[in-house]
Amino acid sequence: ETFTVESVERANASPTRPHDFGMYLNNKWYYLTPRSNPCAGQDPVSTLDVTILQEKILRPILGITDVRSDNRLDYIAGDAGLMGIEHRCERGWAVGFACYPTSINELMRVAESGVVMPPKSTYFDPKMRSGIFLRRY
Repeated sequence: ETFTVESVERANASPTRPHDFGMYLNNKWYYLTPRSNPCAGQDPVSTLDVTILQEKILRPILGITDVRSDNRLDYIAGDAGLMGIEHRCERGWAVGFACYPTSINELMRVAESGVVMPPKSTYFDPKMRSGIFLRRY
């Protein structure tokens, strides 16, 4: 109801814009494109792709209501790529989703509104090395 689902090759499964998703199911890749604006509201968290995935697919179709504690849900780093999703599904996971990356602007809108980012939506690459940084005044 919410997305147009198209069978694609792996090379075309990575989301190219916000609100699109790649989905790996039964050893096949699919590209999900929203039929209309899938955002639940205008607050900055509701417009994030991870929230759209939760509210339009995970909750209503898969019955996942708590993304922090449901043992049917796991995350992989973005640098694992589509192959990482395939490998997880080969090891027993039923379905994998690729999300368009959260942008710094989206992160800043959420921070400025004083709310918290959803789980795993703040995984950014490249990571800074550990350490202490001082700015000269």
